Amino acid sequence: MEFSPGGGGRSGGNDVKLLSKTLQVEHKLFYFDLKENPRRRYLKISEKTSATRSTIIVPFNGIAWSNGDN
Repeated sequence: MEFSPGGGGRSGGNDVKLLSKTLQVEHKLFYFDLKENPRRRYLKISEKTSATRSTIIVPFNGIAWSNGDN
């Protein structure tokens, strides 16, 4: 299965992609998509290997942004 930048799935077609980044670590690809729909803004994170693909969705207000101060 290949990654489709347009999304799909259960989005209902109302989602707007605000930002998209890809990161490759060894044999894995990670996709970070910041999206928005009429109800919310969220971050979709997908991990793709040669055999599997996993996705999580995090509400934007649930992300702890850090500037390095701990």
